[in-house]
Amino acid sequence: MNSFFIYNAKKEDLSWVNSQYASIGFLPSSIENETIDIAEYNGQKCGLGRLIYIDDNNVELSGIYVLENYRKQGIAQNIIRFLLKDFQQTNKTIWCLPFKFLTPFYESFGLAQVNEVTTIPKSIAKKRDWCHENYETEVVLLYKHI
Repeated sequence: MNSFFIYNAKKEDLSWVNSQYASIGFLPSSIENETIDIAEYNGQKCGLGRLIYIDDNNVELSGIYVLENYRKQGIAQNIIRFLLKDFQQTNKTIWCLPFKFLTPFYESFGLAQVNEVTTIPKSIAKKRDWCHENYETEVVLLYKHI
């Protein structure tokens, strides 16, 4: 029987987490200001994602990544649901900087594109600039107020 579950990463998982992120050019993680979740399928780590706590009112949904052999099985959706399960009716804003081609996927979770009147936290604006400088693939800024 196949087994699938998601759990909160611990310090001992950080080496694996950051090796995955390094392999795809994502910024490294830190346990101190993040919740990092890891997905396992039949005992093998197969995906991960994180929430970065910006301040009392803002978090960033980031680093959603599924290893190639495990894609198209709903793992990314499950990671996001697991990460966001505690963020219902919290009066917080969730920010996300996905590659543009993933916009419909993230919109399915209620995230929307930022407009001109949206106030963007400085750390998110800085990361958006970093993404534009470091990735060939275009990124977009999405958000959702919960």
